[in-house]
Formats: sequence, structure tokens, C-alpha cells
Amino acid sequence: MISEQKLDFWVKNNLNVLFTGKPGVGKTAIIKNTFDRNNISFQYFSAPTMDPWVDLIGVPKESIDADGNKFLDLVRPRMFAFDEVQALFFDELNRAPAKVRNAVMELIQFRSINGKMFKNLKFIWAAINPEDEDNTYDVERLDPAQKDRFPVQISIDYKPDKKYFFGKFGSDKGAVAIEWWNKIPKEHKDSVTPRRLDYALDMYQMGGDLRDILPNNVNVTKLISMLENGLATEKIASLYNNGNHTEIETMLNNDDIYTEVESWITSGTNNNDYIFPFLPSERIAKFLSNIHVNRSVVNRMMSHYHTSTKISGTVMSYTSTCSDSKIKIGIIESIPALKSSKIGINPVSFTPTCNDNTAFSQFFDMSVKTKDWARGNALRDRIILESQSIPHNASSKDCKSVIEALIGCLRHSRAEELKKSYVQIFGPLNYALQKSGIDITCKESLGLESKIVINKLITSGLEEFIWTKPF
Repeated sequence: MISEQKLDFWVKNNLNVLFTGKPGVGKTAIIKNTFDRNNISFQYFSAPTMDPWVDLIGVPKESIDADGNKFLDLVRPRMFAFDEVQALFFDELNRAPAKVRNAVMELIQFRSINGKMFKNLKFIWAAINPEDEDNTYDVERLDPAQKDRFPVQISIDYKPDKKYFFGKFGSDKGAVAIEWWNKIPKEHKDSVTPRRLDYALDMYQMGGDLRDILPNNVNVTKLISMLENGLATEKIASLYNNGNHTEIETMLNNDDIYTEVESWITSGTNNNDYIFPFLPSERIAKFLSNIHVNRSVVNRMMSHYHTSTKISGTVMSYTSTCSDSKIKIGIIESIPALKSSKIGINPVSFTPTCNDNTAFSQFFDMSVKTKDWARGNALRDRIILESQSIPHNASSKDCKSVIEALIGCLRHSRAEELKKSYVQIFGPLNYALQKSGIDITCKESLGLESKIVINKLITSGLEEFIWTKPF
């Protein structure tokens, strides 16, 4: 909406202004309020009903001069005859007949009619509806010469005016009405103009039926519910401040309420990051699945990664099943404090065997090729058991195979399983990491899998038992 400062500037500098906007956006109210605010004496014309002679030029009347000669003279309207007004406002100018539009051209540009100047007339403003190819509105096109009379040509946004609705209906009901209108499908907005929304709230305050005002193709029941119960966003904020977190989760599990608050959640301008731990898991997963569109949302959500078991659990579950590596990388990179301060402070040690490594090498080489760790608990248990036999002379290649296999086991094991077998897993894994000189937290060394595992260990409280830096 146009600022009052700009409107007042145009008045102060005597600029002609042409306002364009769909019906019901408040063009007339904006102009009249501006004139009143600046104490401008103005004359309002409804252009479609004007007659160029009666309203502007004047009507002929027989007059007699001092010598008794008769002649025709023009009797002008009072505001022109006495030069009383400072401004003129032509409403719906492009609905006026061509003879009216042509008659006002001189007046708009030169402040005169047939050469007669009006000394107190400072500027002229006009309002029109948009011109379109489909002839949606019963309007005539202003030709370039007519439009060019207006130095300032401004379009009014097609939306309810917040200041107007808050001022008339209060911030609570005004906010509800605007929020509801914003959610109406685009194709239905033309049938619910801001003016019609104004009518609807008038009807609500009178205790009438809003369905008598609003069309059937919009969710009138939703508006009534919102007017009675208030904005869901405000209720959620109140519940959070009062510590009633369970009810927040209940509200967000309601599809209608979530639809109402979704834009509020994703906007990132309302200091509402506290909301993410209360979202249903499927909503969290949906944001993750579309991270390249919702990256800022995911980044905000991940601020709760280490404090919300729902968020961390959903992230781990989703990354375990997601096959899109770009999405998985984006998710992992959005997690703050990936390297916990506890990583590696109490690593599990391991003593290698002196056995020949031929069978050992063959087993882990095959495990890496077939990815046995992803095929069930029994195969993971076998890998963990075989890793206890890592020889002291294991090659760098063998160590990397052990690392890959054990990381796979870690990733596919539940937290309860990890806590039972962490010594058996971390011992040989730590030894292999040290012997091969690999930093498990370095994505360039081991790829995305190691990042996922580190996050899983942090979530499970096991990160202190694994080496990250090599000798």
C-alpha cells in the first residue's frame, strides 16, 4: 500500500496523480483521506455520471450587456464560478463517456476550461480500474494523451489494507480477516474483493450470516472459526509461553491448523524457531526432502538437532533411507556443531592379533563389495565379530575396508544395539583409523557416510569413544 508520506508529498508539490486498481481496493478512500489529512478543499466527481456542460463547461443562458445587447453566456457550476476548490477528484475516470474524458483534458493539464484559469485549483487526481484484454471491467481505454496528463501514475495492490482493517475492526479481527484472505486460492480472490471482506466483517459484528456476503467457493466456515477462536499463530505462541507444549503438538497435527500456520513457520521473521520440535515427524521429513527449496527452514530447524530427539531421530531415519546424495549432503551440512567437543576424549583401545591376514582380507573385501552390513542384523554381527581378528600387519587397503564395513554397521544399527556393542565396534575401528591415518569427521576422506555416523553417535551419546584424528 502507498505510504502516507508519499501521498502527502504529491499533495505538497501539486502533482496530478492517476491511481489504478481493481474494484474494492480502497482507491477512493485513500484519496479522500489524503485530502482530509492535508486540509485540502476538493470536489468529488463520479466520472461515469458527469455531463461535460453541466458539470464543467457551464450551461448557456441569455444575458444582456449595458447597451441592451442580448447574447449567450455560460453559467458555470459554483466551484468553478467562484474558484473555490483546491483539488478535483475524478473517480472511475475510464468509465466516463468519451466526451467527458475529452472535456477534462484541458482542465487536468492547464487548470483551465476554454482558456479560463482557476487560480486556486492546484492539482487533479483520478482513479481508474485496470484495462484488460478480456474486458473484465466495463471500462474504456484512456488514450496516451489522456494518461500523459498525470505525471504520477500508480497501481494499488489488490489486497486488504492492514491499517484500515486494524483501525476499523481491531488488530485481532483485522489480522484474522487478512490472514484468511491471503489463504484464498488465487482464482477466487476476484470474487472476494477487500471491499467485500469489509462487508463480511460488518456482517459478523452485526451477528449476521457471512454466507450472505461471501461466495460459496471460499471456505467461509474457516473464516468464522478463525474470527471466533483467533489466529492459530497467536494461540501457539501463548501456549508456548505458558509451557503447554502437548497442546501445541496436538494443534500442529491438525491439517487445517497446519495449513493456516505453515507460512508463519517458514517465514523466519517471527522469532518462532521454537516451533520445530513440535512438528509432526512427517512434516520434518518433508522439509528435509525438499532441502534445496527449504534450506533456510532446515537450517533453522537443525538448531534443535542436539536437543530434540524427534528432529534428530527423523533426520537419521530419513538420511538412512534417502537415495539422493545431494539431499543427504545438504542435510548433513545443515547440522550445527557436527564435531562435538566430546568426540575422541575417551576412545576405546584395541590390540591386534598376530594371525595371517589372508582370510581376513578376503572377508572384508567381499563385505565391502556386497555391503553385507545393510542386509540384516546377523550379517552385521558377523562383521563385528570378524573385525576382532584384525592383524597387526593389516594393509592400508584392509584397514579402509574395515572402516567402511564398520561405519556401515554403525549406520544401520539402532542406538540400543550400539550401546551394547560399542566396545567391539569402536576398538577395531579406532585401530584401523589410526593405522590408515584417516580422520573420520573429514568428508573428503570417507564421504557422507562418516558424517551421518558421527551425527548418530552424537545423538546416541557415544561420540567420546571414537578417534577422529590419526596419530
